[in-house]
Amino acid sequence: MDSPISNCSAQEYLKELSHSSAIFVGLGNELKGDDGAGVFLVRELSGVFSHQNYSHPPGLPSWKFLIAGVAPENFLGKLSNAEIVVFVDACYFGGKAGEIAFINPEKLKGYGFTHSFSPALIEYLNTLGKKVLFLGIEPKNLDLGEEVSFEIKKGIEKFIEDIKECMNLP
Repeated sequence: MDSPISNCSAQEYLKELSHSSAIFVGLGNELKGDDGAGVFLVRELSGVFSHQNYSHPPGLPSWKFLIAGVAPENFLGKLSNAEIVVFVDACYFGGKAGEIAFINPEKLKGYGFTHSFSPALIEYLNTLGKKVLFLGIEPKNLDLGEEVSFEIKKGIEKFIEDIKECMNLP
């Protein structure tokens, strides 16, 4: 089976996203260890790009952040207000624990996001002209009652540093 990782590099996606109205949607169950990785990443991104940290210099992306947990379909109104919807979730794609990659939506079948994406939700967003991206985080542990693993936290820390570097932020 072909790799689900997109042919585009994370840097290419980040450059595209930096010039777009995007919403990052954190998916996951925070009570199940790394299953909450999508929620964790979106919270961290939200903290970095809050108006408290930057006085909104030119070139800072107009991103929004949404914690959807296990029910993104409950937020259709908010999802329809962005050009690009980026679903962020734990995903088995064959990487190392904590590795983060943009996943090719055409190759999603057969790979394990820890939450199923309703084809109707994706179709609906597509009919509105929205671009839908999937950002997967390779999990280590999905046990009930566990926290997000050290590997996930380190992977997210590196990913955020890459974003800041790509956008020339301190």
